[in-house]
Amino acid sequence: MADEQPKEEMETATEEMPVKKSRRVLLAIDGSEGCKRAFDWYLENMWHSTDTVLLVHIFSPPSLPTYAFATPGGGFYIPDAYRDSVEAAKAKSHELIGEYESVFKSRKMAYRTIVESGTAGESICAIAETEQADAIVIGSRGLGLLRRTFLGSVSDYVLHHAHIAVSVVPAK
Repeated sequence: MADEQPKEEMETATEEMPVKKSRRVLLAIDGSEGCKRAFDWYLENMWHSTDTVLLVHIFSPPSLPTYAFATPGGGFYIPDAYRDSVEAAKAKSHELIGEYESVFKSRKMAYRTIVESGTAGESICAIAETEQADAIVIGSRGLGLLRRTFLGSVSDYVLHHAHIAVSVVPAK
């Protein structure tokens, strides 16, 4: 038949595949079992060699005492104990991230770490927007309806406020 192409040309045409676009995936970590499950789920189901993972940990800053730290000149000062507790929280965050970094390094995966203080849900959404993430992967703690209603849920907040794809990996 005149319309048929030689076999070699047909194979060459089908072997060419489009190059997969690089994705920026924000992976929120907090040290919980749900977080570890989300991390494993990402590696098994979503990871692609072109991904860059934004490994994000948000820590809650320690509370200041209710009395003000006013100075005679009208300014405020931060006591050393408060500053030390903030530094301790940052160190704990970096230790937590270090556990995940070893996996990224052993698999030769592209990643960046981001540690910030603040409200977890709001901070995750803000970082996703600033860093132009394509997707968010987050674990769920599996709170019951009553506890979730009163305590709030980070994954629920992110799911409803992020403007990109969000994968919430449920607790077992």
